[in-house]
Amino acid sequence: MKRLTVIGLEGLGEVKAGDSIGRLIWEAWSRKGEALLEGDIFVIAHKIVSKAEGRLIRLAEIKPSARALELARELGKDPALVEIILRESRRIIRMGGSTIIVETHHGFICANA
Repeated sequence: MKRLTVIGLEGLGEVKAGDSIGRLIWEAWSRKGEALLEGDIFVIAHKIVSKAEGRLIRLAEIKPSARALELARELGKDPALVEIILRESRRIIRMGGSTIIVETHHGFICANA
C-alpha cells in the first residue's frame, strides 16, 4: 500500500531578496535529522519564491487600471492588489466571493496571484 506523509518544515527564517531557497530548505531539513529519500517532494509557497526574487511591491505606489477598479468594486478587494493580480496573470479563470483564480504568465493556476 502506498503512503503519503506530510512533514512540516520549521526554521526557514525570513526569506530575503537573493536568498537561495534550496539552500534554506536543505539547511532547515538537515537540522530536523530526517532522511531524504528518493522520490521525496518538497512543496513550497510561491510567497517565498517572490521574496527570494526580490519581487516585493508597495501597493501604495500602484496606480490601478480601470479594469482593476471595476473588479475591485465587484470583489471588495483593494484596487492596487487587483491591479497586481492582473499584471501577473495571463488570464482570469474564475472569480467568486473575494477570490480571483488566474493563470499566471508561467502557466500556473493560482488564487489571487
